Amino acid sequence: MANASLFNNMVEIAGTVPGTKLAVGGNAPVIVNRILREGVQVLLGAQMTESLRMQISPNVMGKHFPLIDDSA
Repeated sequence: MANASLFNNMVEIAGTVPGTKLAVGGNAPVIVNRILREGVQVLLGAQMTESLRMQISPNVMGKHFPLIDDSA
């Protein structure tokens, strides 16, 4: 998105709406969670925010993810 501050404001406001839910998005996290449900061991290397990392199963091998700021 060209205007990061506008996007961050929109996300912040959306988070205040009653009933708002957070879901994992993007191909890698969704695929990882699906493969894990099939019983396959997964090694994932990705740059992600702390809040996204918390949504990834603890069964994923490779715990040292380079993190980026959630507010960026």
